[in-house]
Amino acid sequence: MGITRTETNQMSTFASQVASHPFSLRRPLGKLAKFIEVRWALATHGTDSLLRRRFNRWAKQGRGESMEQHHTPIAETIWERMDLSARDRILELGCGEGWACRLMAHRAGPGCSVVGIDISNEMVRRAQEKSRSLANVTYQCGSAHEIPGPDKSFTKAVSIEAFYYFERQDLVLKELFRVLKPGGQLYLLMCLYQDDPKTRNWFDDVGLPVHNRSATEYEFMLRRVGWVDVKSQVFEFTTDSSAKRDAHDRPLLITARKPGDWRQTCLKA
Repeated sequence: MGITRTETNQMSTFASQVASHPFSLRRPLGKLAKFIEVRWALATHGTDSLLRRRFNRWAKQGRGESMEQHHTPIAETIWERMDLSARDRILELGCGEGWACRLMAHRAGPGCSVVGIDISNEMVRRAQEKSRSLANVTYQCGSAHEIPGPDKSFTKAVSIEAFYYFERQDLVLKELFRVLKPGGQLYLLMCLYQDDPKTRNWFDDVGLPVHNRSATEYEFMLRRVGWVDVKSQVFEFTTDSSAKRDAHDRPLLITARKPGDWRQTCLKA
């Protein structure tokens, strides 16, 4: 059966509407595309590939700089607790363009080494360009689920606004446990957690699969893997309750330690 004149007119009318309102359709179509992309990644366990594509795109759009701008103030909650020294071997998981790696290298001083790992090869490329003057800072493109590096390599590990993206968080915690020396310290900083709910707009903007767990759930996960001295603390970065809330106003910092003491191991050796 052929297409009737009425159907032809209807299709012509729809085509005219699409042509005359391209911007009004862009947002819903974009949301649909993101939804399909996320569902497919979850169904095929391909979230690493999705994260790489999305963060490569964000890097080219200049969002690496905006991440640094938003995350630098809240990262002070980590720096004032880290007790950095020249003896440290530091890992940053989800390093982006490397701003925190460079800062830790400066704070720890000559003799330390800092390794940044990110799933986005474009973020890593930009981090390398920005860190060319620092011989003790290196970067690798890799997955948080299979951290490149031998066992007991680092004294401290940091992850800033990245941990909720990892598909198998339990496996990532085991990998971090593996690569840290006995007594090594872990610092997880995140602004997405169940105790501080985000608006729907936040999730729509990110358009990526994320975990939205409570601080209690994270503490349980860490202890189950074998971490000790597990603590969580929420920080308030706004004092005006009437002001518009920012997504980074109430960061959650979770700290933990791998049992043992790498310093004693060094003394015995």
